[in-house]
Parts: sequence; structure tokens; C-alpha cells
Amino acid sequence: MVTTKTSPRPLVGILFIIAGALALLGLLLAYVTPGTPLSWLGLITDLALGIAFVLMALSKSMNVLERIAFIVGAVGWLLLALGGFVSGLTTVALVLALVGSLAAGILVWMHSTFTRSTNMWFLVAMIIVAIFLLSLLLHFAVGVIATLLVILFGVALIIAGFFILRRH
Repeated sequence: MVTTKTSPRPLVGILFIIAGALALLGLLLAYVTPGTPLSWLGLITDLALGIAFVLMALSKSMNVLERIAFIVGAVGWLLLALGGFVSGLTTVALVLALVGSLAAGILVWMHSTFTRSTNMWFLVAMIIVAIFLLSLLLHFAVGVIATLLVILFGVALIIAGFFILRRH
């Protein structure tokens, strides 16, 4: 009997698109219904990114350094999702997600894991994700800058997701 293993790439792309769309939806709902707790959207966003990073780490096409970066990112994103339930994890989770995401973006670019355009958009998305996470860690983004960062975060994830879904 022949067994085949399908690539997790389509699911990863879909999870990135879902995470980006939920980030943008959360921003929109925060403006439409101010004061309404929307932490569940952040939880699902963090879970989607954590699962996407786990799937990328499990992909056979990744080398060891990329796997390590994706595992660090996955742990960070999943700890961020748990942060809503367990206090005290937020700083560690933000640092792990930031380092893992940025390292994954750089390593994917360096090792040409995908097509040239997908590598570029993935790197750009991970740089924007890192800036977004850094703003949460250092609390330097407020008002319009925070809104702009959330928009960039969501759009970058959606674009990266579509490029990951593409096949060439």
C-alpha cells in the first residue's frame, strides 16, 4: 500500500488569512462597538498563527534552523493564546513570538523555501508582525499609530497567506 502525505501549505495559508482577517475584524468591531470585550478574536488569531507555525515546523520542506524558528514562534503564539487564561505569560510569549516570527521570515528568505515572491511577502509580513509585537511589548504605539499597526498586521498576514496558498 502506498501512503502519501499532503503538504500543510494550503492550511497554513488559510490560517494566515484567517488570522489577518480576524485582526482587521477586531479593529473594526472596536470602533463600531467601543467597550465591548473582543479578547476572543485575539485568542483565535493567536491560535491560528500558533497552529500555522506548528504546521510549518512539521513540514518536511523546512531545514533544521527554519524548524527551530517556527517552533519558537509557535510556542510564542500559543502562549499568547494561553495568556488570556494564565497571567504572567504575556511578556515571555511576546518575546518568543517576536523572535520566532522574525527569524522564520529571515530564514525562509535566505533558504528560498517558497517562490521568490512568496519568500519576499512572507519576510515583509514577519517584519510587520515583529514590529506589531514589539509595539505590544514596549507599549510605544498609541492612537493612530496603534491602529495603523493593526491594519498593517492584518493586511500583511492576509497577503502572506494568499502567497503561501499559491502554487508554482
